[in-house]
Amino acid sequence: MPDARVQRFTVQLITRDGRHLPAGTAVLGGARETWAALISVNLTSVAQVRFVAAGGQTTMVAYLNARSPWGSG
Repeated sequence: MPDARVQRFTVQLITRDGRHLPAGTAVLGGARETWAALISVNLTSVAQVRFVAAGGQTTMVAYLNARSPWGSG
């Protein structure tokens, strides 16, 4: 059963050359189980997607593969 609490995160893209780019706000929890955003860089240049909670702590991190960020290859 999904957690009914709704949480708000600031989303950051960390590029392979070290830039931190804002990617909007994600509101997750309750009936909101997904997040999406248009990004201003090629996905292959993104190393991480970070979800940062209101207190400033990084809560979730997705690491992207440079050769194939769309899958495990």
